[in-house]
Amino acid sequence: MEREGHRGNFANQIELFISAVAFDHMRSHITQHMPFESGGLLTGARVSSHFVIEEFLPLNVVMPSYSRYVSSARDTVKTILWADRNGKRIVGTIHSHPGGSNCPSEIDLDNAYGYKNMIHLIAYPSHGQVSFSAFYYYLSTVHVQAIDYEEIAYTLI
Repeated sequence: MEREGHRGNFANQIELFISAVAFDHMRSHITQHMPFESGGLLTGARVSSHFVIEEFLPLNVVMPSYSRYVSSARDTVKTILWADRNGKRIVGTIHSHPGGSNCPSEIDLDNAYGYKNMIHLIAYPSHGQVSFSAFYYYLSTVHVQAIDYEEIAYTLI
């Protein structure tokens, strides 16, 4: 069953900080894999509604695609276990939209159901470089079986 997504009311007051090292690593990885979708996991810290992304952990894709990002399940589990063993907390995900959209797609929202209350970055081409939009997904309190999302600003540190 597909989930329906709605833009939230910005009630969460999420603050997001991204380390310059993680930002550069994400941009480099996404650029190298264009025109295909790519992505990974984000580690860092979360205190209440404050997130800090400290590291980008790239994931292998099952099959290169221009329009769908599907990471290898084995690679994803290995990466999550590695992060856990090394005291790193998964605080978000990232994937690219090589076609240029900077908003979550229907597929993104359908797959987001298991990744609620986390940061989600979407990388997209803009003016000759890779740009990023940041979102926070959460269960809707208004729409039944829906994911609401809010676009949030981020600060490089």
